Amino acid sequence: MHLKKRELPGMTMSLINFLFSFESFFVLWLFSYQYKNAFEIFTSPDITVLLTFILIPWGFFLYRKDKTRPNLRDPAVLVFLGLSLWFIASSFWSPSHAYKLQKTLCYTLYTIPGFAMGSLIISKDPERIKRLIGAFFVFSMGVLAESYRVFLSNGLVTISDILNTNYLVTGQTLGVGLLILIPYSYLLFRSNKGLSIDFSSTIWLWMLFLSSLFFYVLINLGGRGPILATVIALILFYGVKCWQDSLPKSAIHFGVWALLWTLSYFILNGLFDHTHSHFGQRIAPLLTGQIDEAVNERFTYYQSAIQAFLHHPFIGVGFGGWPISHGLEDISLHPHNIFLEILCETGLIGFILFLSLLYSVFRNLKFHLIFSTPERTSIALLTLFSFINAQKTGDLHDNLLLFFTLSLWIGLKKSNPYPSLAPVL
Repeated sequence: MHLKKRELPGMTMSLINFLFSFESFFVLWLFSYQYKNAFEIFTSPDITVLLTFILIPWGFFLYRKDKTRPNLRDPAVLVFLGLSLWFIASSFWSPSHAYKLQKTLCYTLYTIPGFAMGSLIISKDPERIKRLIGAFFVFSMGVLAESYRVFLSNGLVTISDILNTNYLVTGQTLGVGLLILIPYSYLLFRSNKGLSIDFSSTIWLWMLFLSSLFFYVLINLGGRGPILATVIALILFYGVKCWQDSLPKSAIHFGVWALLWTLSYFILNGLFDHTHSHFGQRIAPLLTGQIDEAVNERFTYYQSAIQAFLHHPFIGVGFGGWPISHGLEDISLHPHNIFLEILCETGLIGFILFLSLLYSVFRNLKFHLIFSTPERTSIALLTLFSFINAQKTGDLHDNLLLFFTLSLWIGLKKSNPYPSLAPVL
């Protein structure tokens, strides 16, 4: 394909508009914990705080500028505000001092604005959704490239930190990229009816190959949670496509992906002088009934959270109070399950409000709408992915991706379910 000279300035302007869009800055903010510890320039001042104070007034301006802006009295928005107020109020009876302050500030500065910007600004505009997905993909590609650089430098003998953060954080970022690639690849595969062999007709193959590179890094980071969440999301995706389209189409697409992934696995293991995967090493003992230290610790946390809830069933021990009830000091720690965390720290009232949020977000959301376009399909997979991750790790304010993806459905379920946006990848 040859580009005309007069098309280049237009493409350059589109690229500039994308890079400096609200959605690109939002993604940099949403995933700032992925990269900020790797560069001193992002820690003083803190890049997350800095981007927060850029995005909040920017988002307020965009909301006021939009003449068709969403109604603040939307039931899901109101339930979220009620839930947030209860979370913050619970800090008053928490036995914690330092951690409850940290947790309340993080939830107030990050989770509440993130939900508001998703529901009131991004979710109702198809162009913003397109830029958001593009920004998700570009950021995850950057992390993928850095992951392979680290693998080439350090080898795969031990699990390496990527950008000076842990494998669970990186696993979530890479899972986002993979779960965007698969739906778009399937769309192009399904619409490709010609037999010509050129780049435009085989781009879905290149996207599947790229997704296999994502998956290779995921299984060698050592994080069981992000892998399981990704696999469950993919099972849902192919199950839906078998039902919506046909079994042969879905089976062919999956079969090609599995073949490319197998080839990538053996080729890259040869390149890195590696013979297995860290995920396989960590999951193997569980398959034989052996409970390792990490899993045993989680079960201990779960039991402790249930006991804390039983002692304070209605209002909980208070925001950030679980570590002290667990017999620890006033430290940053959580039960590693969002439902148990809400139950033990905010009681039945907080738990019912959280269930009400889930109900109000998904109420009247039709199945055909959720999977009607690759954009909605990607967001559905990311919602499931972040929800599963929230059952295994992450403090309430660490599960920002979950609250954000939930907020997107508030606007998405009110828009036309049928026309698809042009692919952005």
